[in-house]
Parts: sequence; C-alpha cells; structure tokens
Amino acid sequence: MCGFVGFSIAEQSVTTREQLERMLSTIRYRGPDGEGYFVDDGIALGHVRLAIVDLAGGKQPFVEGGDYADQNYVDYNSSNRGIHHVNQGTNSDALVFNGEIYGYRTLAESLHRQGVALRDHSDTAVLCALLQRDGIEQTLNKIDGMFAFAYRPSHGAAGGELAENQPVYLARDRFGEKPLYYSVKKGQLIFASEVKAILQHTDCADSRMDRLAISEFLTTEYLLGESTGFEGIKKLLPGHYLKFQAGQVTVKRYFNPSSVSCSSGELELISPSMSQQQRLLLLEEQFNQSIEKQLVADVPVGLFLSGGLDSSLIAAFAKQQHQSVTAYSIKMPEGSFDEAPYASQVASHLKLDHCVIEANESDVLSSFYQIGKQLDQPFADSSMIPSYLVSQKTRNSVKVALGGDGADELFAGYINFKLNKFANIIRYIPASLGTALRQSLRLLPANSGYMSTAFLLQQLSYGFGKNSHFQSLHFMSALSVREQASLWKKGVLSVKPVQQLHNTISSLVAQKGDTHLTERLQHLFYATYLPDDILFKVDRASMYNSLEVRAPFLCKNFAQLALSLSAEDKLQGFTTKYLLKKMAEKHLPENIIYRKKHGFALPISQLLRNMLKGPVHEVISDRQNPLYEWLHYHQVMQLWKWHQSGKRDYGKKLWALYSLLRWSKQYGRL
Repeated sequence: MCGFVGFSIAEQSVTTREQLERMLSTIRYRGPDGEGYFVDDGIALGHVRLAIVDLAGGKQPFVEGGDYADQNYVDYNSSNRGIHHVNQGTNSDALVFNGEIYGYRTLAESLHRQGVALRDHSDTAVLCALLQRDGIEQTLNKIDGMFAFAYRPSHGAAGGELAENQPVYLARDRFGEKPLYYSVKKGQLIFASEVKAILQHTDCADSRMDRLAISEFLTTEYLLGESTGFEGIKKLLPGHYLKFQAGQVTVKRYFNPSSVSCSSGELELISPSMSQQQRLLLLEEQFNQSIEKQLVADVPVGLFLSGGLDSSLIAAFAKQQHQSVTAYSIKMPEGSFDEAPYASQVASHLKLDHCVIEANESDVLSSFYQIGKQLDQPFADSSMIPSYLVSQKTRNSVKVALGGDGADELFAGYINFKLNKFANIIRYIPASLGTALRQSLRLLPANSGYMSTAFLLQQLSYGFGKNSHFQSLHFMSALSVREQASLWKKGVLSVKPVQQLHNTISSLVAQKGDTHLTERLQHLFYATYLPDDILFKVDRASMYNSLEVRAPFLCKNFAQLALSLSAEDKLQGFTTKYLLKKMAEKHLPENIIYRKKHGFALPISQLLRNMLKGPVHEVISDRQNPLYEWLHYHQVMQLWKWHQSGKRDYGKKLWALYSLLRWSKQYGRL
C-alpha cells in the first residue's frame, strides 16, 4: 500500500525533481516507510511506501534494465537515510505501484519455473515481470488484487522507439479499491494517487472547479465517474487502463462486472442447473480462499468488526485460519448509531481477541479537522469520520486490516433493492405528492435518530415520479431537484440540475440491456456508489492513518462467482443477501445474520447543533467563498437557520453543502 506521482517529460530539467518532490509531499502519509524517485528519458516518477510484504525488498520506483543503479531510495526506518539520487540512465522498465497483488507467491513460483528471475520477493517484482513478459492487458486479466500502477516499458519493450514516443500505461483494479487520477496538459501526462498531488504540478496549479460535477455532487454526495471536481483532471475508472503515447491518451476497459467471464478456465462459475447446496459450497470455498490470500503479509493483520453480517463473516473465516487474529470495533457516542454490542457478541461467539475503541467527542472533533485538512475532493458521507477513527486506533496495533466492503453491492444488500420491487408504482406517484409529503413531515417534531421514519419517508419522496432507473439515486440524494434549482444562480449551469446526471445513469443502465431490475440496479452500484463513495471513503480514511484495508469480498474469484449468481440468489422475496446469509448460518448467530441492516454513520444532525456547530457555520457563512459566485448564499443560510431552530432536520443537506464549501474554500478557482 503506497502512493505515487509522475509525469511524462520531453527532456529533463532542473525543475523536474522539484516538481516530483512537491507533488509527493502532499501524500506522504500513504507511505511512512520509504520514499523513492526515478527520472529517465521521457518519464519522472515518485513513490512513498507502506511496507507490507518483503520489507527488505519491494522498493519503488521499481526499475529494471538499462544502466539503472538502485540509489534513489530512502528508507525512513533506517538510520542511514543518505541523500536522494536521481537516475540519469536510459532504456529501463519503470513501475510505481499502489496496492497488493493477492496470490503473488504462486505467480512467483510459476515465473521461476519458466526461467524468469525475480530481483526480490515482493509482489512488485512479480507485477513488473508479468508486465515485461505478457504486456499490459494479459497481466491485468491474470492478476488478482487491489491496485493502481503506472508502467513505462523500456525502449526495447516499446519496439525501439524514441523516448518521447515511448508509451506510459496507467491501470486501476477491477472495482476501484485504489485511486488513480490523471491530466493531460500541453501534451504531457500528469498522474497521481490523489488529486492534490496533481494540483502541485505547475501545469495544473490553476485548475478550475467543474460546475457540472458540483451539480451532480449535490444529488449523490460524492463525485461520479471520471469527475474530480476540477476541469481537466480525471479519475481513471475501475477496470480500465490508459495508454499515453506521443501526447495522445487511449483508455480501454479490461473488466466489466456486468459481463463476467473466466477466460483462463480456472474458476467454475455458478450455473442455473446447480442446486442451492452446490452454490453454497462454491461460495464458501472461494470465500475461504479470499480470506487466506488476504491474510498474507509480513506485518500483523487485524479485522474491522462492526457486528453486521459482512464483517462478522470475514471474522468467522479468518478465525478458522488464524487463531490469534484480533478484531477492532468502534463504540459511537450516540445510542441509535452504535453497533458495538453486536460486535462484542460476534467476538464472544467466535472467541476472537476483540478491541473496542470508544469514540468520545474529542475524538470526533479531532477527526473532523484532520479529514478536512487532507480531503481534496468534496465528499459528504459522514461515515468517513468513524471510518477514520477506527483506522486511526487500529493502526496503533497493526498495519493491515480486513473490511467487509463490497458485499452489499455483490449480494444486493441495500434497502434500495427491496424498494426496487415497487419501482413501477413509485414511478407513477406524482412528484408533487412527494413535495406535499415533505411539507407535511415538517409539521412533525424533528427526529435526529438513526434512520428515523420521517427521514426515510423524506428520502423516499425524492424518487416519486422518477423513472425506475433514477429512483435509487434520488432516494439517497441530499437535495431534491426543486431545492437544487433554487440554490443555483441563474445562468451558471448550462443544463438543468441533475439532467447531466440522469444522462449518465441512462447510459449505464443501457449497458445492461433488458435484464432483471435487480441486476440493473446492481450495475449502477458497481459503477457509481461502490467505487466513488464506499471505496473512496475506505481508501482515504485508512491511508490518512497509514493503514492498509483489504476487501475479501472483492477478491477476483469470489467476486466473479457472486456476479454469476441469479437475482433470486441475492434477493429472495424481501430477504437481501439471501445466499450469503444461508452461507453464514453455520458460522454465526441467527440474530446477527438476520438483524436489520445498520450503516456505519454519525448522528450528523445532532452534531451540527452542538459539537460541529461552530466550525461548520464558520465555513458556510463565509460570503467570500468562491462557490457563492454560483450558489445563493441566503438559501444555504436559511437551511442552517431552520436546522438550528430544531424544527427541521436538514442535517443531510447541510453536511453536503458544508463538504462542498469546505473544499471550495481550500481549492476553489472559478
């Protein structure tokens, strides 16, 4: 687990190294164990390392061939720090890599049998050898893991081309666990693990806010697809790789969760003719292998345990393989948001070593400020704070933790999938009735508890009158279409609020064709909510604390197996995660398996009236914020006034607006 930066160069200059160091300085928390640089004809690379496997080897940038000498790395944990050296050689293969390749030891053994010599025992060496031998697409189809990498083949690998015509490849894992951003300016490719590193490059320092992305954010509370909030800077999408050559970018998809296949034939997928017992046996076998692969590390590994089905199932399988594994849970300060008692029950049932982290008000406030300093994109999922807290405390004991992310998407675990059964009814309920319902709810006393009835009805009403493809999006939205229309100043947006977002959703749904409603909704979650909210949150919350978090549910073979299940295997009647729950029955207590789903959330409405009132008000009431050139100040402050009166619960709306305005205050340029 690491962070990297880089850019293509026509020729080296005295500022090349300065650019690299400035970019890398913004993300050093991603790699507290070491730092390395590489500058060669056509490419400049920088890397910070969180050492997990082969602690003595695996140093990056990983460079082989040519006349390269391994002098460019500094080990932070060594007393002999030395001086950074920049290679001046040519004709070298160069790789920077963030993440983990699961099962890399098996791949290494295969390479050895085929006569390929590896420089060390790291997964980085294995990845580089595969890229050299098999090329980008074959390698991506072969490897399993969470990863983002940049690879520059040597002149020879590029067919003897001149340095300025050598290709540079960027690639990202199948579901988007690891981030990767890029920009092309003046015919130059600039890339990094986080956007703020790209903003440190001279050619990107004046990047402007993207108003359409901001408009989408006010519905989704995260940045969708390629959007980063900045014009001219993009995300590389999950399951894609990019080729940059001669100033031109080509992006290609190598994995599509909606068209699963296993071309190598090593995995038996689930077929309609299989019995439920056969399905369960296959799932259990592959999940066990996923856990086994992800427990491999040369440092201690722990578990996140919320007391929900997903993390509890991971704990059950991990305990079978490692008796000494420790689980970490967080106890929230407000009762209806706290799951710690369930986590303790699971730990007791499995006889797990269990560490319960009590989050007090001081912890929450400290995390709030720390996240605000580091976050370089608008993001309004309040569970970022408890995710940060549990990562921070867990990092005191281990460097790696397993988490339950991905199960809700793979097995249709959200309430949205139940509501999808009524999509055709909801579609014909007039939107005006939704407005009337929300106005009626305002007459009731405000209730800031977890998923109160009033809150759920309000969110449900946002979907009234919407096409079935868009309902789920609006169920989860921060502001209604009408609220957004009144928020934007006239003439700022080139299209109506959410129109561009609806176009994007329609395009994604069209990829699934005429399939089951559940499968279409799952596709939307794979393409949007999973990478852009859930995995973004986990990556940032953990890496701000130099902790690696792995997701066993997203291991290649298990995920492909889950994707091959029928809609009925995932949602049977109103039972979500149907087959996963059946698999869990012999491992976990029934009340844990079948209890009502509980998100990893904060009582944000209450916090905005007490602990966070001052710092949030300071941000949103600042008339000098660049975003108020586009948004109506008085509309935001009216929401704040009503919320503070206690007569309305506008916590979700205000948190989204605060997240946006905080980001704009720090990074915004019009």
